[in-house]
Amino acid sequence: MQNHNSNRPTHDRYTVTKSGAAQLTTSIRDLDDACETLVAIGNLSLSGIRLVAPKPLPQGSHIRLTVRHCDVALVVVACVRWMAPKGNGEWFVGCDFETTIDPQFRDLLGIAGVLERRSAIRKPITVASTVRREQFQEKLLVDIVDYSSGGLCVQSKEHFESSENLMFEMGNGLLPFVARVQWSRPVDSQCVLGCRFFSPQNFANFCVASGLTNRTCQTSDAVKTSQLRADGDWGALSLVQALAGCLILPFRELFTRPR
Repeated sequence: MQNHNSNRPTHDRYTVTKSGAAQLTTSIRDLDDACETLVAIGNLSLSGIRLVAPKPLPQGSHIRLTVRHCDVALVVVACVRWMAPKGNGEWFVGCDFETTIDPQFRDLLGIAGVLERRSAIRKPITVASTVRREQFQEKLLVDIVDYSSGGLCVQSKEHFESSENLMFEMGNGLLPFVARVQWSRPVDSQCVLGCRFFSPQNFANFCVASGLTNRTCQTSDAVKTSQLRADGDWGALSLVQALAGCLILPFRELFTRPR
């Protein structure tokens, strides 16, 4: 099969969450046809989309795609690149956008919880932590509600801005870790944050500080053993060895990492 995308830039694809699917209204129509057909979105990137359509669409055909979320709408022309039967009379349809879409629309869907922006599997957890902002000493109490090898979802009564660096401390505070706020949104009376670990070492510190075992971290999030090694096998490291390689690292990252 000919590769239609050999000269096209690649972009990360994000799947639509179950709750997010109900927030979208997506339709397509032929460029010369005013009749619209409702479809569903499987995943989305800046350069393309995978749809679930009630009928097959001819490969190479062009469609006008409209995606509505609340009062915001994305209208873009796309070219059908492939299709495959899904079952129950529905079809998977892969499309390339004629031009890349505005990343602000993708970010809007991410902040609204429509798109799953983590590539690693999320696992629920309920654990309290304190955080402090970079260059501030005040510690604030937050709740960590899920995690992956790439980051955390956090609930806080305090509002945080995107790109803020946060130092987390749990338990006795011997293994702090650093994460950057990727997005934040108000939910009821709280603020929900999506945070990304600065490095695999910060994820390793989180696993130990939260009481998760090395086995849990690896099997739950498909983390390679090499990602959790500081010097030799992480699972064999004593707390003293872990502190020697881990305790200073997050502070060094927090205050010396270019932004």
